[in-house]
Amino acid sequence: MITPIGDRVIVEPYYDADKVFSLWIPDSAKNPMSQQGKVLAVGPEQKDVEPGDMILYHPFVAEPIKTFLLDSKELLAISPCHIAGFLAPDGELFPLPDWVMLAPEFKPDGVVKQGVLWVPRQVFEVEPPEIGMVVRVGERVTTVKPAQRVVFPLDKGNEIGLDTGKSRAVYYTIKADDLLAILE
Repeated sequence: MITPIGDRVIVEPYYDADKVFSLWIPDSAKNPMSQQGKVLAVGPEQKDVEPGDMILYHPFVAEPIKTFLLDSKELLAISPCHIAGFLAPDGELFPLPDWVMLAPEFKPDGVVKQGVLWVPRQVFEVEPPEIGMVVRVGERVTTVKPAQRVVFPLDKGNEIGLDTGKSRAVYYTIKADDLLAILE
């Protein structure tokens, strides 16, 4: 039995290449890749995820734990701010209860689309806020609704992509309290 401290979660990474969902991290994201896994245990202060949940997280910020209690499996201790969202059995991504999922209007760095090169954000000394359309809201979010345009800071959430096979779309998950404004 292993119990994390505070609001951390213990995750077993999911590496089955045949069952990996079609999620990807855009080049413009701060972390170069994401991973999915099953939540095994939650800390006493964790109210958003439960054991058994499948989540998408950023692996480079997780703390590896080698445990000999569970057949020498490597597990990960993850802070909730590094969880991009819940993964449904069909691979759809849903935000944590206090988070929202946005379709940002910015264009990912260094990607060419329709003959126009998007300007890398690295040219700015300070990350400017961005605008996005709310796609989904967590079950406890009451401040915004799907289809509203919002202003949000880039340094507070997780940038993620979804590959449908026909196209790729960039999404952003962020805590609802970190949104800056609603555009009418």
